[in-house]
Order: sequence, then structure tokens, then C-alpha cells
Amino acid sequence: MLSCDISAPELVFINALANGGTLQEAVEAALSNNDASEKEALNTASSAHTPPLNLIQLSAKLLRMGVFMALSTIQTNSATHTVSNSPYSLAFQAWRAAPAGAAPHSVKALLARIAMGNIFWLSARTKVKGLLTLKDSTFFLFENESALPVLPVNVAAYLATYSAHLFALMLFVGLGSRLGVAGMLAITAVIQLLVYPSAWPTHLGWALLLLVIIAQGPGRLSLDHVLFGRR
Repeated sequence: MLSCDISAPELVFINALANGGTLQEAVEAALSNNDASEKEALNTASSAHTPPLNLIQLSAKLLRMGVFMALSTIQTNSATHTVSNSPYSLAFQAWRAAPAGAAPHSVKALLARIAMGNIFWLSARTKVKGLLTLKDSTFFLFENESALPVLPVNVAAYLATYSAHLFALMLFVGLGSRLGVAGMLAITAVIQLLVYPSAWPTHLGWALLLLVIIAQGPGRLSLDHVLFGRR
């Protein structure tokens, strides 16, 4: 059995929140069961205009309340391995279930595909006018800011722009998804190493989303799954 040196007003505060009360209602309930010194501390913590008198003590107190709330009310029955139905344990069960059950891989993969497809699609569309006619500014960009040491300017401009369009469409519909992701990773690596090395935090985020699709597949909400049974 877990225990914690927690005061009655703190328990009142926690129970009020767990039962669906607002923060103001929880504070008022705790205040009604507290002495003068505790009232001052709770009022200070709940006020948006007056800073806490002792920030370290207040932070430790709130952390202690949170840990106690999460742990002391989740009591597992060793025989049945079931968890009690208190409001705290139900919330904790929902939180634990969210990564695996509430958001299945197909949904997460779809969101990752849409996110990365949108990034590459919008970037590619800024480089063209009309349907697929490259702008003069695109050639200027690849000649100066995004110059590559191996490819001629015209080849690099057309290749990067058209491939970004293609890879984005592949991810949107989920067809040849891993191939499209591999192409996006290659473009991202080129941009990171040769064009914008200081933008590594952004490129790292892109890579993580793309690697999820490569490792776990495009999901059931894709043409790859419908046509070829790929997950």
C-alpha cells in the first residue's frame, strides 16, 4: 500500500479535480478545509497575479501531489491483474493505452505521410508557375543558394522540383510509399549536408517521421495496402 505525507486539503483538492470540478472549484474546496497558513499558500498558487512566496516549496508540493495522485490510487490486484476503477486509475489507463490503442499505426502513418507530403508539395509548388513550368527564380536559387557541386543548375532544378512533386503525391495516396520516403530522405540529406547545415533540427524531425514509415510501413489507409496487402 502506498503512502504519502499529504494533507487533508491536498486530498480535497485532488478529489475535486478527479470528480470533474474546475480548478477554481477545487481550490475553493481545499480552502474550506484548510487553516489560515494553508489558505495563503493555496491562494498564492492559484493567483495569476501574485507570484508564489516560495517557488521551490510550492513546486515540490505540487509534484508530490501529482505523484501521489497517480501512484496511490492505481492499486493492481495481483490475482486478476486488473486495475481499480477510481477516476485517477481510469485516466492513467487511458493515457497508457493512447500510444498503442487510441492511435493505431495506420492513423499515425497517415498523419506522417500527409505531414511530409505537404511539406514537400508546398515547397515544390513555390518553384513552379502554372502546372509544372519552372520559374526563373528557381534557376537562380539553384545557381546561387542551392548550388550542388555535381549536377548542372538546370538538371538540379528540374530534378529536385519534379521529384518533390512526385514523392509528395506518392505519400498522399500511399502508393510506393517506402520508395517515396527514400527519395525524401535523400533530398533531406542533400539539403542538410550541402545547402542548409544549420537547419538540422528541422531536418531531424523530417527524418524521424520518414523513418517511421520506412520501418513500419504506410499503414492500412494506403494504396500499397489495398493493392498489394502491404501494411
